[in-house]
Amino acid sequence: MNLKTQLVCIWSIPAFIVLYLIAFIGISGFVPPPSPMLSAPEVAAFFEQDRTSIRLGQLLCLVFSALFLPWTAVVTVHMARIEGRYPVLAWLQFGGALILCTFFMVCSLIWTIAAFRPELDPALVQLLNDAGWLVFVMAYPEYLIQLIAMAVVFLGDKSEQPFLPRWFCYFTFCVALAGTGGGFATFMKEGAFAWNGVLGFWTPVAFFLVWLLVLFPLLLKGVKRLMAEEHSERLQATAIKA
Repeated sequence: MNLKTQLVCIWSIPAFIVLYLIAFIGISGFVPPPSPMLSAPEVAAFFEQDRTSIRLGQLLCLVFSALFLPWTAVVTVHMARIEGRYPVLAWLQFGGALILCTFFMVCSLIWTIAAFRPELDPALVQLLNDAGWLVFVMAYPEYLIQLIAMAVVFLGDKSEQPFLPRWFCYFTFCVALAGTGGGFATFMKEGAFAWNGVLGFWTPVAFFLVWLLVLFPLLLKGVKRLMAEEHSERLQATAIKA
């Protein structure tokens, strides 16, 4: 396996976090999220106040969403290595990641459409804003599948030095559970489970960002350890031939 390529892919984690947040928060101004209780004219005014920044920010979010895939490819490779001949959960995890990445992109496209035409009826702008935020916080089932598949496989790693530690696998289960709060946003326009609420938005996002920040050094450590083992095996093979 090309371990150096894997190291490059792992660095997509901090790149994704920093660049996506700059585009989503710093340029688009989408945090804190606008309240679901806003009227159609108020939502239209939100998009009207800086239409160019919203379109630029969401264009960049669309691009930076792709950075979600390289590191999940690395995770998939090592899940498949652990599972063996039939790596069903590895592909299930990658499928979940691919769908989640697609939803990130779909949300950016929806918000771009909402900001595209100044003459768009406020009711339609509100509809598009609702669609964007509800998709953003409610797309948790594939996220749940991705994280649970990861945790199950890496918990089953029987090697002397597991690729990811067991405590991280249990933490991953907790992060997956925390991500389900947004699913109730369909019933709530205010309160903890609304798309701008503590359980509907802030908790899932915070848990996911912390999880990524913890995963990043663990992946680097695991791949570097494999590189060291591979180098040691080559030296031993060379010594035997000599």
